[in-house]
Amino acid sequence: KPRNVVKAPEGDTVWRYPSGPVGQTTYIVRFGPDQRVRSVYQALTFAQFAKIQPGLSQDEVRLLLGPPAETTFFGRMNEEVWSYHYQAAAADNRIFNVRLDAKTGTVRGTSDQTDLLLNPITPDR
Repeated sequence: KPRNVVKAPEGDTVWRYPSGPVGQTTYIVRFGPDQRVRSVYQALTFAQFAKIQPGLSQDEVRLLLGPPAETTFFGRMNEEVWSYHYQAAAADNRIFNVRLDAKTGTVRGTSDQTDLLLNPITPDR
């Protein structure tokens, strides 16, 4: 069963399946108006992240990536940050961040970082 179902602006129905350890995968299934599957893809990939550009709306981001694992509000910057945990390689756990203007709900920019909870920094011995 999908975690949530939404309607895309062009009439498609989108099923989202966020899962995995720390939510590192989100599978998305898109159905056309004829109820036939148009696409099935893993949303938390470099190719999908590259589609997140300044000016996109938060609804467009949700359609491309699904729901964020975490949201953080920075009042002084008037910014909301959506974080998506993902695996870049077998042992490379990362977090992709989407920075949104809190007033307009549009993308300001993105960033990427090592997930320190799953890839702790250890001092050299």
